[in-house]
Amino acid sequence: YEYGHRARRWNGRPVYQRILASGLIERRCALHFAPLLARTIAVTGSVQVDGLLKLNRRRDTVRESLGIPAGQKTLIVMSSWGPNCLLQRDGERVLSHVQALTDEYTVFLAAHRNNFFRGKSGKRNWQRFRSELATSGVRVLDSRDDWWQYLVAADIAVCDFTSLSLYFAQCVRPMVFVSIREADFFPGSPLMQVYEISPKLTDPCRLRGVLAHAEQHYPLDELRRIAEQTVSFRGDAANRIRATVAETLGLPPKSPTSPMACEEVNEATSNAS
Repeated sequence: YEYGHRARRWNGRPVYQRILASGLIERRCALHFAPLLARTIAVTGSVQVDGLLKLNRRRDTVRESLGIPAGQKTLIVMSSWGPNCLLQRDGERVLSHVQALTDEYTVFLAAHRNNFFRGKSGKRNWQRFRSELATSGVRVLDSRDDWWQYLVAADIAVCDFTSLSLYFAQCVRPMVFVSIREADFFPGSPLMQVYEISPKLTDPCRLRGVLAHAEQHYPLDELRRIAEQTVSFRGDAANRIRATVAETLGLPPKSPTSPMACEEVNEATSNAS
């Protein structure tokens, strides 16, 4: 996502008093588009990611609650929606090979709900295809499922540009990407950094081999570095958001150091290194 014209008034001044960013990478990308937001964007971390990481620390319990046997490999396929997403570009071929993997993996499909509505799902009737997937042993997640649990349970992912890919990256496990239109995304953004280090599925026929290669050779240390820069102040997002809101409203601070001041120190330290 980029901070475009909607973040600024006609005279270039910010619309908002505060914009909360999850991490330093997001702030830097935003300031590339809108340098005037330097005093507006506060890095607070992410309460969603804090919750995901807390759940990830109970991964064995989560897998057991989902009925996944110990030692069973688990794959999650994640798709955004629109003409360039995994499902609508090459979903039928990808999923036909995914179905063949159920002898080796427990398989989940997490796809944007718009893929299953007429008029938004492209030429394929994915709603009908759901039953075909279920017959072959692929579990298609819906709004009643806690998707966080399935991200935590998975050992490896196949994905496109869905935001779920960035959440899965926080778990620091291997990822395989289908090809995306790189020109649509800002160079150096978290998504592009993860995409660049991940194996690409250019031919669905090679899916099993690409997964095996990723399991053995994925650069997890590099993924961990990107994940930590994508979401800063892990475990402290709720406190920082409260402090930022209090500072914005002019309420008495509960901490002697404001989030904005911390951000300036962190950014200066990061630039110096």
